[in-house]
Amino acid sequence: MDKKDAYQILGLKEGASKEQIQNKYNILIKRYRMGIDKDDKDSQVDIERIDMAYNLLMGYHIEEPAGNKPYKPNPILKKMGVDEKKAQNFLYYYKFHIIGAIVLVILAVFFIKDIVGKVPSDLDVALVGEIYCNDTELFKQNILDKMPELREMSIDAATFFEGMDGQMEYAMNMKTMVLFGGGTVDIFFLDKDSYEKFCLQGAFANLDEVAGNLKADEDKNSDLLLKTEEDQEKHLYGIDVSDSKLLEESGVIGERIIAAIRVNAKHYENAVRMLELLLE
Repeated sequence: MDKKDAYQILGLKEGASKEQIQNKYNILIKRYRMGIDKDDKDSQVDIERIDMAYNLLMGYHIEEPAGNKPYKPNPILKKMGVDEKKAQNFLYYYKFHIIGAIVLVILAVFFIKDIVGKVPSDLDVALVGEIYCNDTELFKQNILDKMPELREMSIDAATFFEGMDGQMEYAMNMKTMVLFGGGTVDIFFLDKDSYEKFCLQGAFANLDEVAGNLKADEDKNSDLLLKTEEDQEKHLYGIDVSDSKLLEESGVIGERIIAAIRVNAKHYENAVRMLELLLE
């Protein structure tokens, strides 16, 4: 098979871009999986030719020139009855799904490891978005020093930054889902975009009364008054702590840092006490 044949098999004009090749291949694969032309006795042959054409045009498989040693399939995959070319295509097509599954497994392992034999945490903290902490142990120790009533606390993060590669961004998005979906985090430190996104979904507790008791700056927090999907009246769900000396001393930095307490937080009183310390 040469490139001219490959373009014809995929129904593309010669010189088509890789994006066009990928899109057309995806369409043909979906047609095959949906059972279109399922009764065609040559359908299996056709899909193999489509795979060959796709691999050739994308540069994943180059046919050996005449006279060269012929390609030898992987003996282990052959014994297992696995089609090597199809396996390669599957790995390419579902690579982000596979990465996501691996990330979830890793997170689950660490979660279980943390639970077994560990002193129960009295306060769980998470940094989400463009919020950075150079030394989480220093941050943790500074909080424990200020809050001696805590036996233990945890700090986790899903950090995003400009220019991060796609796979890392995907992994951080998956971790963010775990942090919010797990229901264990008491207080979040977020950038403005992340705050607004999760506030809309009803992830945070109403802090109107707390902000009043702590005498939080109303002007600084005026743009943090938001509506949620369930409550169309504006309330304060986060407090700006960007100027906190405690955060600065702990190496927590961000263009704007907003503290929000998770709705129905397990350690709500400790989270409020932490807010009080940050606003001192």
